[in-house]
Amino acid sequence: MMTCKEATEASVRKSQGKVSFRERFDLALHFMACKYCRLFAKQQAWIDQFLSNGSDVKDQLTDEEKSSIKTKINDPQTI
Repeated sequence: MMTCKEATEASVRKSQGKVSFRERFDLALHFMACKYCRLFAKQQAWIDQFLSNGSDVKDQLTDEEKSSIKTKINDPQTI
């Protein structure tokens, strides 16, 4: 059985189309047992779809929101 770390890595490779049949099978078995990895794969698919639609998030943010994000990235204690 795959570990969660292996499942996460395989899930990323699967979204890029770089996974073997055996890995897809093992990933499916892992997903049946692990709701967290299933959720990760679902969120990853949503993010991939969002980004592939040509959405440019930074153009939709206000200057204040951009500044807030930069502050949080530079100082994680502010979260």
